[in-house]
Amino acid sequence: MGSDIKTKTDTVDTHAPMAAFGSTVPSAFRVDGAAPCVVHMLDNAATTVLVREDSTAADVCASVLARLQVPEELRACFGLYASEDGSTLAHGLDAEASVMAASAAYAKLVLAVRLMVPPLMGATHPAVVRLVFAQLAHHLCAGTYERTNLSLDCALAVAALHV
Repeated sequence: MGSDIKTKTDTVDTHAPMAAFGSTVPSAFRVDGAAPCVVHMLDNAATTVLVREDSTAADVCASVLARLQVPEELRACFGLYASEDGSTLAHGLDAEASVMAASAAYAKLVLAVRLMVPPLMGATHPAVVRLVFAQLAHHLCAGTYERTNLSLDCALAVAALHV
């Protein structure tokens, strides 16, 4: 005795639509001419900073790294990257690139390691360890770990910790 149950689910989206890529921040969200900009990290964390028309990638990167309390001597190892699809890193932003323009042009701006150098790999600061681990895990998942010059032992250790 099978009875066919027919259901219809109506959903109502009560959230405001997300802004499309390439759109500007409405003036209602601006504070004294500054607009919010979300900077993502590879471990799915994110932070919001206020940027002005003249804010550069170097300014925003320095601000986020200071907020994370990354030691001054390691800050040059990090940079802002553009993500065109929200999943993969496309390219690094020039230090003098306008963050407001980049935030409107790309799906995400991502703080990531620019240069894997021995002092960075041996760092013990919790924020640095988290950022480096997320970067290595991202490279492993994306299949680009050869770019970081990881030994196979290190790659396997990161993969084991990631699982």
